[in-house]
Amino acid sequence: MYKYQFPNHFIFVFTIVVVLLLSSCETKSQKDTVVKINGTVFTVYSKLFIPSSVTYCNEIVPLEDVEIRERLEKELLILLQQPGQIILYLKRSGRIFPDIVPILKKNSIPEDVKYLAVAESALIINTSLKGAQGIWQIMPETGRSLGLQIDEFIDERNHIEKSTIAACKYLLQGYSKFRNWTLTSAGYNMGHNGINGSIISQSRKDYYDLYLNSETYRYIFRILAIKILFEHKAQYGLILNDEDYYKPYETTQKEIYEIPNISNWAIDNCTSLREIKYLNPWILNTNIPKSSKKFTILLPKK
Repeated sequence: MYKYQFPNHFIFVFTIVVVLLLSSCETKSQKDTVVKINGTVFTVYSKLFIPSSVTYCNEIVPLEDVEIRERLEKELLILLQQPGQIILYLKRSGRIFPDIVPILKKNSIPEDVKYLAVAESALIINTSLKGAQGIWQIMPETGRSLGLQIDEFIDERNHIEKSTIAACKYLLQGYSKFRNWTLTSAGYNMGHNGINGSIISQSRKDYYDLYLNSETYRYIFRILAIKILFEHKAQYGLILNDEDYYKPYETTQKEIYEIPNISNWAIDNCTSLREIKYLNPWILNTNIPKSSKKFTILLPKK
């Protein structure tokens, strides 16, 4: 595919302008510079904003450690390369957080754990290359052990409420072992046994002191970067009004034990198969076999 290349004189002029603006902004702490050239707007970061104190679940992040601060800066800068993605995180949170935060609180789990869900799935129902599924990216075996139904007809990892309850169970298992939410959250990624093995072999009980695999090594810092962007979005130029956030669905509920044909059932209930699947992503097939288990179907509120 043909790629447009900026003329050399444009690149030269742009570089000079950026250098001059950066040099003039050295004394302007925590401010960005907006450059407009030929109708295109560029943002030049004169200094990356990081709060003076950062915590996760009320546990202090040791930013006085140079390596720890640099690891956090790296994850912030990587996320800032994808402003559209960050906007989607924020917009989706308006729909998802009202569902999951009360469940976290009910299970005595700190609210900051909601950012773990953002890091796991970007707050959308998807499947990882390893087979993890849903908002909380739960593996099949783990999901079944936590009480979720997972078969060819139903996958409750895609059920917001039930998967959040299952994630809470798993997190509480980790917290009962570590008594520390940072280690517990790292264990959500690596497995609680994996974290425990690292603690024993390295004789260190602090996540920030452990040497871990590259994914878990970055995991908590990605969550921290997401938290900072959510809680200080204005400092990064992420301006959203209340109406910009996606709103929770307006629905009614219907309890069933089976649905022989979901398309026909949808028509009988003044909706469509598309809307049923959209509101109930845990339904995998076009029917739900007869069961002793009662299911609650969400229907669009007309």
